[in-house]
Amino acid sequence: MRPLLGTIAVLCACSGPPGRPQVAPAEPARAPPDADVRDPDTALNLGFEQVADDLPAGWQSNGATGYVWRAVGDRVHGGARSLRVEAPAGEAFGMMSASFDAARARGQRVRLHGWIATERVTGSARILVRVDDKAFDNMGDRAITGTAPWTEATVEIDVPADGERIVIGTALAGAGTAWFDDLRVEVTAGPPPPHPIAIGGVVVDARGAAAPGVEVALVGQARIDQHVTTDAAGRFRLATRSGSWGLSATPPAGVATFLDARPYEADTADVKLALGTDGGVTVRGRVTAAAPTGTFLSISMPSEHTGDVFAVPLAADGTFSVRLPRADEYVVEGLGDAIAKRTFPRAGDRVDIVLPMWLAGPPPASVVDWIAAHAIPLASSDPASAPADLVPLRAVVGKARIVALGEATHGTREFFQLKHRLVRYLVSELAFRVFALEANQVECRAIDAYVARGVGDARSALAGLDVWTWDTEEMLALIEWLRQWNAGHPDRLVRFVGFDAQSTAAAYANVQRYRAKVGDAGEPAAIDLLGRRDAGDALARLGPDERDRLTAALRALAGRFDAGRPGWVAATSAAEYDEARHDVTLLEQATALHLAPEPYELRDRAMADNLGWILDHQPRGTRIIAWAANGHVASTLDTFTNMGSHLRARFRRDYLAVGFLFGEGSFRALDLARRRGVQEIEVPAPPESHASVAFSRTGKPLLLLDLRALPRRGSARDWFAAPHPVRDFGGAFVDDRAQSEPVILLTQYDAVVYVDRTTPAHPMR
Repeated sequence: MRPLLGTIAVLCACSGPPGRPQVAPAEPARAPPDADVRDPDTALNLGFEQVADDLPAGWQSNGATGYVWRAVGDRVHGGARSLRVEAPAGEAFGMMSASFDAARARGQRVRLHGWIATERVTGSARILVRVDDKAFDNMGDRAITGTAPWTEATVEIDVPADGERIVIGTALAGAGTAWFDDLRVEVTAGPPPPHPIAIGGVVVDARGAAAPGVEVALVGQARIDQHVTTDAAGRFRLATRSGSWGLSATPPAGVATFLDARPYEADTADVKLALGTDGGVTVRGRVTAAAPTGTFLSISMPSEHTGDVFAVPLAADGTFSVRLPRADEYVVEGLGDAIAKRTFPRAGDRVDIVLPMWLAGPPPASVVDWIAAHAIPLASSDPASAPADLVPLRAVVGKARIVALGEATHGTREFFQLKHRLVRYLVSELAFRVFALEANQVECRAIDAYVARGVGDARSALAGLDVWTWDTEEMLALIEWLRQWNAGHPDRLVRFVGFDAQSTAAAYANVQRYRAKVGDAGEPAAIDLLGRRDAGDALARLGPDERDRLTAALRALAGRFDAGRPGWVAATSAAEYDEARHDVTLLEQATALHLAPEPYELRDRAMADNLGWILDHQPRGTRIIAWAANGHVASTLDTFTNMGSHLRARFRRDYLAVGFLFGEGSFRALDLARRRGVQEIEVPAPPESHASVAFSRTGKPLLLLDLRALPRRGSARDWFAAPHPVRDFGGAFVDDRAQSEPVILLTQYDAVVYVDRTTPAHPMR
């Protein structure tokens, strides 16, 4: 789902599938410097002319095994030297970086220009810029691959007001040789606001003749924004707004082609697309629903490119056939009102598809009526409001031991407040005794000390989580209420726990303290980097041998704990031993996350295991409230096995998954679309096909609906058993449409809470 924040993994690039057509931009003339260009630090050695031991002075490598960096003079773009990296083989990535203080660029845009040349690169070569863990650009799908002459590359970020350090870098993924030269840093006032433009042009076939009847798609954020058909002269015109766009062309006969995204700022642009000349792959099939004339599918290939998303028309009988560039697999989705998504592998030169599909539209009146009749209206989101409207919650919860409360964004005030209200009721009326947050388990212990015993300060403990999502007035209010409850009900104490494992420093410190206490003299050096606050970045820089030594050392440490248990328990206590032993598990979990190229499934499995461990170490029958994102609490996901899937398998009916949905409004999130750090985002009323429309039309601005009350058959059950787009942003905003994925509510949640209009959570600082 959502990426782990604070790791350098976001800077990595994986090589595309073999045999893909390579898009190598022609070498442009050197761009003139902008009017306001300031080198933030002359010591950055941006031309790699200053050398120490064959390496550019002021630059550091990530130490990846097999990647050899040198300042060389064998191939330069300017000056006497360039930076070269060679890797004879490899699936990892090597990087060299330098950094400077972000103070002089806060609130402005930093753009890094550079020149890249490549030779037989199997993955990609790129430049990158990052500010802390708040914003980054690593060229995305614009990276250079294959063999290419000197090609200018540009990356840019908007530096947030609290930015501390800006990192610039060069990177090679996979094998091959790449040269980097003549980097230039610019600090400007930022981009002009988007303005209307027109992108037009012509599509020609392999012989250069005009190609009529070709579907040309405008591609943004790896999705089709709009598409048109070329006329008799092969011409097309797309009215849009300035920005970065890719283009694809899908012919009725011949092989489709594409152009990767590039900035379009001029009022008009004229583009030429030439259809493919090789045989391509035939992708053909049918859909399972009758579709009206003019229905299209979107077919793309997982790759490093941004323009390879093709608009494919459906025939009247629901069939389709198209020849696309070669890939190992193809992602087929519906466009417009067609809801479908499935990935299909290639078999030889063909892909045969049967695609389940639904047609989106406004909710039937019967569905709205059923929701209105069965939903529990909530009187207020104010946590202090009278709980009379929550009495029906007792029947919804039943005997569940785990009530998991999701949220469509990590920055919505009404979600936080409503969840606070539900927590109060679950604690005071239904005897829930553990509150668990999607936050690092060890760091949450300071909050538990305050909540349970009044030790310390709530604000400091909350800030100690070092996570912007929870550092809010709303979360502080919940913590203060839990403290107040515990002070007045010492016989019904509520504990505050975390169940995540993304950091290592605090767990490492606890493990080392415990080892010293029991006199464990095992060799610790291999795991010492886990005690650093920047351990995530340090882990990402480890080579294969270092990774193997670290994981082996952690296994050995766990083995010493297990072997030493009888004596160590006698020297301390069973509770103290169990906590320290579990901290070793947390170190193993966090290390695995930071070393994995795709950490999402590992993280959700770890969170489910940690919740299970927490329950196992509570008195029999303890009930727990889990607070996390919708994507974690959902009972199932199409994309990977999430936390809720594991909890459902283990606890079955004792697990209650509650999703939180909304219609429109604002919230706080990392603005990845504009790379501006945490911002207030606002989205308008959704299209009529969105699931939230059915809830909005009930006229109940706040409600809770038990989906298990649905009838066995009929229009209401059919509607909830079909996919409908749902806004789900988590902690990051990229694009409203891209983050409105079709969801089958009936399979994901036992109940949903709906908020018609939202406002941003209130940050503490």
